[in-house]
Amino acid sequence: MKLKKIIVIPLALLSIFTLGSCSFIENIMNGSGIDDLISKIPGVTDITTTSTVTGDPEKTYTVIWKNGDETLKSVANVKIDNIPSYDGEDPSKEEDEKYQYVFDGWNQESDEALNTITFTAKFSRISKIILDITDWGYKDLQRYENKTDLISLYDEINDACKEFYSSDIDLTSVHKDFGNSEGDYYIFNDKIDFSKYNIDFHTASAVYKCVILDHPEYYFIGNTVLSHSIKSGGVTTSYLELVADEDYKNHTVRLEYNQKIEDYKTTVKEALGIVPLTDKLKAQKIHDYIINNASYAFEADGTTPSGTSYAHNILGIIVEKKGVCESYAKLYKLLMNDNNIECIIATGVGKTDSGNEGHAWNYAKIDDNWYGFDVTWDDPVGAVPTLSHKYFGKVDSTFTNSHILYNNVHNLDMSLEYLYVLPTLASSNL
Repeated sequence: MKLKKIIVIPLALLSIFTLGSCSFIENIMNGSGIDDLISKIPGVTDITTTSTVTGDPEKTYTVIWKNGDETLKSVANVKIDNIPSYDGEDPSKEEDEKYQYVFDGWNQESDEALNTITFTAKFSRISKIILDITDWGYKDLQRYENKTDLISLYDEINDACKEFYSSDIDLTSVHKDFGNSEGDYYIFNDKIDFSKYNIDFHTASAVYKCVILDHPEYYFIGNTVLSHSIKSGGVTTSYLELVADEDYKNHTVRLEYNQKIEDYKTTVKEALGIVPLTDKLKAQKIHDYIINNASYAFEADGTTPSGTSYAHNILGIIVEKKGVCESYAKLYKLLMNDNNIECIIATGVGKTDSGNEGHAWNYAKIDDNWYGFDVTWDDPVGAVPTLSHKYFGKVDSTFTNSHILYNNVHNLDMSLEYLYVLPTLASSNL
């Protein structure tokens, strides 16, 4: 029932956000100021039309400006110290079904053999709002006035994770300096510029949390996201660095796990049978299948929830046949979604006779009504465990008084303490 801690570290000002229990506790340790930090980072010059080609100053080049594959303009016989500025209309890129594109400067490339210097237009994309998407975090971000910027950042983070999921990349870039006793941080994406959306670090972290709650299939995602800032020409650009747990740094390991996930999903579909089922019955069969094929993951003492990476993601139950509440809740969402039932991960405090602790459970939509589900608590621990439905499809006080949503925090400025606004539960139990 204990949630994995999540640490977020911006390198200019070191902030640690801990998801212990189910709440995020912020401890800020003042480190170097941003100006001091920047002085230690190699400078990054602004992209202009000034060539960096060295060689014979009398040599001439053909300078080409391109809009993707289309040449916008070219000038022949240009000396290295006399490259003109582009004086045409701003390049453009046609919008597609999901994105609009805004011109964002030039990428420069030189070819000494061909005597060319080419400037290719680059573009920032702006996400279009998709109203029929079922990802709850994505929908929740649309409540805000700057929803287009929030969704654009969400898409960048999501796309980076999606690409890494099936990539053949073996990770080697690692941060060892931040006290992670459970393993190193392996960076798989370090170029997500959130400052271009006029979003600060706290808001970027909240968007990140929405992505990881919406997508339990990203089992590899680390419990840490790093941020770094670079100052150039008086402008500070801030980036998120996404990291994977050490266990998933090798692509052969990931691909093997990916296949195990697909096999598990297929097995569950087969267990549901070929006869069409109501959503209620599908929800129950998925609930029962998980419980019958899993047990709660403890440390060697038999009482402390496991801190291993797998115990906090879907691989815990799929591969190891054991996990903590995160593994149960994430897997239930994954399987429910895979069988066309809308399901959300809820986080907060679980209140028991022995005390309160961080917890994760689910909300799911059955016949147009929302209900609470706690697969973890329905999987009893004991000498003769018996499958239970005490916390299946509940809305009454027994459920709501023992499942306290995390602080009801719904403000983006709360960083990783952010929790999306959840739907209102039905008036009676399922």
